[in-house]
Amino acid sequence: MSKLLSGWKFELLDNLAIRGSGHTPSKSVKEYWNGGIKWISLADSSKLDKGLIFETDKKISELGIKNSSAVLHSEGTVVLSRDAGVGKSAIMAESMAVSQHFITWTCDDIKLNNWFLYYTLQNRKREFETQAVGSTIKTIGLPYFKKLKIKCPPINEQRKIAETLSTWDNAIQATESLITNSQQQKKALMQMLLSGEKRVGGFSEEWIQAKLQELAKISKGAQLNKDTLAEIGMYPVINGGIDPSGYTDKFNSVKDTITISEGGNSCGYIAFQKQDFWCGGHCYTLNDVKIDVSFLYQLLKANEESIMRLRVGSGLPNIQKKSLENFVLRYPQNKEEQQKIAEILTAADQEIETLQQKLECLKLEKQALMQRLL
Repeated sequence: MSKLLSGWKFELLDNLAIRGSGHTPSKSVKEYWNGGIKWISLADSSKLDKGLIFETDKKISELGIKNSSAVLHSEGTVVLSRDAGVGKSAIMAESMAVSQHFITWTCDDIKLNNWFLYYTLQNRKREFETQAVGSTIKTIGLPYFKKLKIKCPPINEQRKIAETLSTWDNAIQATESLITNSQQQKKALMQMLLSGEKRVGGFSEEWIQAKLQELAKISKGAQLNKDTLAEIGMYPVINGGIDPSGYTDKFNSVKDTITISEGGNSCGYIAFQKQDFWCGGHCYTLNDVKIDVSFLYQLLKANEESIMRLRVGSGLPNIQKKSLENFVLRYPQNKEEQQKIAEILTAADQEIETLQQKLECLKLEKQALMQRLL
């Protein structure tokens, strides 16, 4: 254990806050459900790790509370998942109950500040994940929480630390909202510009349609031995997933190339490679493109869901080259119009990319700050 700062102590969490849990009322009694009491369950996993939790997937009734071991916890109670989604935590925005898959701590803000505890739990999330055991569903047993100790400064310092970290959380949430808005605006732009509903630049020629094989040559890549790939390197290896499957020191495809994932759960995923890369055996490249390449990328991206539906096979799904070749696209025949549409949509992509980079920076800064302050 690292040396404690002046005024800090290493204390049993049970000595600082009231530990609790919850229960699931009988699902066979309908009167126990759909009451006005919000009930945090594993179905709410995606709502955790975001500070306050406001809504729950299910609600129970006062009758459900009375006839089970469920407990109504007060507003501000800190909750942590000890089963699926182990280590995820939140603070209740109002009085709520929880299922038996959660541990709760009610703080008095004299010995322990609830936001300080929330950030402490967030900072130790990886530790919780390593403590979970079980073959089907991993869980952390109650004895672990009875012995859980935390490093704790005086209450005023706790509040200042929590306030500092909240500032970063607010910036993260604001940036996430901006990204969501920008993505919705991009989607709306794609629907208007790539359907011909809204024309740009005063063009009026009729749009035409063609099979993808008439617009580009579709080629499959070559598989590299997985053992030869590195975690970092000069050239990404693009395969069936969304992210590179590794890196290598050679390339077989040049930058500014459209790729389509051929196999795996992400088959049909469209990407535009901005640097030279290695195209793997589970990926297609589009070469000898007959129309503006940026426009074709945007057009394919707008049709990504339809392309993904071309997949066949239940074990390892894949998209046959023939299916891609016969995929029909509608587009403006004037190349200048293609370029103008591509410029607008590429600018929207760049705005989203800038915001995503900012978000990653904020998350890294918060993580570093948590490690330093906590």
